[in-house]
Amino acid sequence: MKKENMKDSKLKNFNPMALREKYSAKSLSNKNNYSSFWLDNGWDNNSSIFDDEPIKKGVDLVALASYRRAVSNFVSIVTGLSDIKVTFKSNGDSYTDGKQVVISSKLDDKLFDSTVGLALHEGSHIKLSDFDFLKGLEHHIPKEYYNRAEVFGWSVMDVIGKVKDLLNYVEDRRIDHYVFTSSPGYKGYYHSLYEKYFHSKVIDKALKSSEYTSKEWDSYIFRIINLTNKNSDLNALPGLADIRKVIFSNVKNLDSTEEAFQVALLVLNIILENLDVNLENPQEDENENDESQEISVDGDGSGSGSDDDSSGDSSDGDLGDSSDGKPELSDRQKKQLQNAINKQKKFMNGEIAKKGLSKKDKASMDAIEAAGMSYVDVAKDMTDRWSGKKTPTKVMLVKKFSKALAESDTVSMIYRPDYSWGNIDDNKKAIQDGLVKGTMLGRKLQVRGESRETKWTRLDSGRIDKRLIAELGFGNDRVFNTSFIESYSDAFLHISVDASGSMGGQKWLNTQTCVAAIAKACSMINNVDLVISYRSTQTSGNGYRSRGNKSYH
Repeated sequence: MKKENMKDSKLKNFNPMALREKYSAKSLSNKNNYSSFWLDNGWDNNSSIFDDEPIKKGVDLVALASYRRAVSNFVSIVTGLSDIKVTFKSNGDSYTDGKQVVISSKLDDKLFDSTVGLALHEGSHIKLSDFDFLKGLEHHIPKEYYNRAEVFGWSVMDVIGKVKDLLNYVEDRRIDHYVFTSSPGYKGYYHSLYEKYFHSKVIDKALKSSEYTSKEWDSYIFRIINLTNKNSDLNALPGLADIRKVIFSNVKNLDSTEEAFQVALLVLNIILENLDVNLENPQEDENENDESQEISVDGDGSGSGSDDDSSGDSSDGDLGDSSDGKPELSDRQKKQLQNAINKQKKFMNGEIAKKGLSKKDKASMDAIEAAGMSYVDVAKDMTDRWSGKKTPTKVMLVKKFSKALAESDTVSMIYRPDYSWGNIDDNKKAIQDGLVKGTMLGRKLQVRGESRETKWTRLDSGRIDKRLIAELGFGNDRVFNTSFIESYSDAFLHISVDASGSMGGQKWLNTQTCVAAIAKACSMINNVDLVISYRSTQTSGNGYRSRGNKSYH
């Protein structure tokens, strides 16, 4: 009874939220904790998928293909659209074009979750954003805003760019609200996304400081795009509290990009009403000289007058605090802040840098995906006799082997074996010879796929032969027939090849010829299924070494 009570007590005290904390974006090593539920143990580049084999840095294209499929599934689930293509960056732009999601091929990011979050974010934009509206943005902006902008010295392109910045922010909030309400289970990936690409310590400090508090456009846009930051100060600029209210009171009711655009215009209107013309367009400062500078400094207390005034404010207090108690940024931190702001703007414009695949890797990736290659665990019930732990073996499974896959150098033991001790041309010739011989063998064995029927008629029993029914009127009662069909049963062949170093030289070439011949012949027969397993240490063209069985179906 005591033991049962102890079990009940454990169950009663079980806290499912502890799992969330354990795997949250800020726990442990702050690394891929949401993805750890579904990622393979060998997802990264820092360990071999077999044993203790040393490896070099590179790209595991098979793991990368599995990763892309998983992200693609997530995008389909969140968006409800199965036709959104998820692809790796190769050449050209690294952001979504409204038709496909482009992801980075870099697998060793500090936060793998953020890569998933970015794909979900871009996929949601494809579902919800009107890219045609964005392309014609300049034609949607009312003329009055171009006219009002002239006093600030803004050109037409300046106005378009500023409206686009505001629209991007409102549209992102609309997209996020949709995902958070329709797929709340994916919030963690979004939190990781913003944690990596949008939030930083220098941004937090700047929001609490007197930086970007002058009534200029740069100050407003900086404060606006960081409204969701917990350190946001709504009193830093006039009208900032109204801007926040306009955005977040409307965002949950927005159903289109055009509606988000209308909210962006409302925000722009508030900004235009509060901007300081002399700060934004200081063309008259030369005539006003010192008087305008004194008014500017005394007016908002932000030290936006001369450089001497600014440096004077910076020197107040030995502890780095300004006279009003706000933190002060050093010159180094100001440079970091500018870099962080540029990073935020690139995120909003969808211009996040992504590592691309080389032309060769892209071709190999296509061959891998066409072949349905993946890592799978076999012998899951096997246990270590000393530790008692289960010791499954990871193997590379190929569902549809092809010449393109062989030539991709993804499976080096097939086309470029390190242990062949011969040149590549010899290995190619061995395979080609096998294909020729296999074609000849396949033609002879095609009879396995054929069936032969022998029919006996005019019998006393059997099935009625319809052609003889008319003879019943003439006293012929032998109108029955039987049939005998000869056919071959389906066959399943499994060839296991020793691909160790001892197979080098002519033995390996002969083996390749034989295996290629049998594979070619079986491909010509309908009722024969063939699986070839190679037992070896695999060294891919990208430097990966992995020991185990490779099966090709």
